[in-house]
Amino acid sequence: HFEMDLSKFLSVIGPWARGLKCLEGAQITTDHVYFLFLGIMSQHEEEFHENKHRLLNSTMESTHQIGNGHFNKLINETPQSHDLYVMTFVLNPGMFAVIATLS
Repeated sequence: HFEMDLSKFLSVIGPWARGLKCLEGAQITTDHVYFLFLGIMSQHEEEFHENKHRLLNSTMESTHQIGNGHFNKLINETPQSHDLYVMTFVLNPGMFAVIATLS
């Protein structure tokens, strides 16, 4: 029972923990923050779709709401930040390669 609860817990916080660890680097820029947010949310979307840890719907919905709330607060609700994050993400040449592989 403990191992199953731990795997559920890690499926919710794991993407955030890995994302925050990545942001600790000295060469991190705003485009990395935006890219990591997108990666975390897509990781949750994939894991919640499979739901192999049998999470409750309310847990998945709450996780989405929390993630979307932080994304909105950091990027969408502050016009100066929004422009900065999106512009650096779109103009980063390295992101073109990533986006091309996703298409």
